[in-house]
Amino acid sequence: MRRRRRVALGVLVLAAGWGGCSGPAGLDAPDAGRTAAYEPGVPHFDLEAVAAVEDGQPGLHVFVSLPHAALVFADADTAFVARYDLAVRIRDERGRGTVAFEAFADTVAVADAEAARSAARERRAVWFPLAPGRYVAEATVEDRATDEIGERRQRVEVRGADAPWLGRPLLYGADPGHPITALHVPADSASLTVRTGWYAAPPGATVSAALRRLAADTTVAQPPFWLSPPRGSLAFRGLDADRADTLLVLTEPVGPGNGALDVPLPMLAPGLYHVALDLHAGGEVLASQARTLSVKPPGFPRIATLDAMIDALAYIAYPREQAAIREGTTPGERRARFDAFWGALVSDRQVAANLLRQYYERVEEANRLFTAYKEGWKTDRGMIYVVFGAPEYVERTLEGEVWHYGYAEQDPAGRFAFERPLGYGGDDPFGHLVLVRQPVYERAWTRAIDRWRRGAVL
Repeated sequence: MRRRRRVALGVLVLAAGWGGCSGPAGLDAPDAGRTAAYEPGVPHFDLEAVAAVEDGQPGLHVFVSLPHAALVFADADTAFVARYDLAVRIRDERGRGTVAFEAFADTVAVADAEAARSAARERRAVWFPLAPGRYVAEATVEDRATDEIGERRQRVEVRGADAPWLGRPLLYGADPGHPITALHVPADSASLTVRTGWYAAPPGATVSAALRRLAADTTVAQPPFWLSPPRGSLAFRGLDADRADTLLVLTEPVGPGNGALDVPLPMLAPGLYHVALDLHAGGEVLASQARTLSVKPPGFPRIATLDAMIDALAYIAYPREQAAIREGTTPGERRARFDAFWGALVSDRQVAANLLRQYYERVEEANRLFTAYKEGWKTDRGMIYVVFGAPEYVERTLEGEVWHYGYAEQDPAGRFAFERPLGYGGDDPFGHLVLVRQPVYERAWTRAIDRWRRGAVL
């Protein structure tokens, strides 16, 4: 019998005290129940609770999706296996008394370690008939390999059909039976559709939909000793919701009564999008709903293409080295130049291969941990994480975070402070933070880059 071993992302064995960037959003936040990050060892998943009326009965659809990479798998001879328990509760408005409950125990078996680390998801959908009122939907997932428990919560109002309203928009891809609940969607996903329910619509009512692409920062983070971006700049704010390009506008007749409307979206390039839905009748807006769509590069959170791998060299390669790799006229030539870059750093081929693997594991982990308006490796926290690794511990405040790389408080180069751009853009489900840059970081940065280029990274 083969030796049993556990499989999980390398990020799960980081220094004690380290956690993901942003926890689940607040109960009433625009993206409550979803999260842009996870805490190592704690199952991360997404929750979507949507009020509806089914066959005259009001209630809640609760959708839970759990990526394989969130679980710890064991090598069980013929497969890699993970086990988890899922509980879904509906509580009263204050989140105290339980009014409905469902529990599941499940086992996930995949063929290999690569599948165990993938973004493929286990999905559950539960319908709870409920009386009209305000509730808190709560889901917990316990990984039976670690006994760690992740939790998501979302407040939602259940309504009857006595007055016009629109349901929370759901996003669907290739699987029409399960909505996409993740905060970020890879650009290589199938064509997307936004679906909303309309209820108690009067005769002659219409639903209008508008899709807009928002202005969001996509630049790669600059070194920590450079000048900080101006506070009003897009690089600092991360998002400018006032700058938007309208891509789609349509109006569909609905009603009277209840029904559902599907809005097919065009193929979307990576970027940040906003869908606004309005129910109209008699020249008035009777109800409104909206949803933000975060579309990331193909294969996200993996670095799935050679060009993406070349881009992600930005922190340890000189600009001229990146340019020389990109000058290859064919994919084969670019690949040869890419391999030559790593071979030139370290002469030992095995050491070079290990160095390359370690670097792109950090990049992928940064994508999982810190993705906001842009991929995680491009963010300020992603940059520090890729180059320096995980901090010893993190302080979190309402204003941001401070990462400590040691316990010598007198050493300013061992502390990185990140601030939240308060006052820009209102609610932010993405956890966008900006590094407070200082000249004192230059020496530590230069040493860290030198260790990478010598293959001496721990």
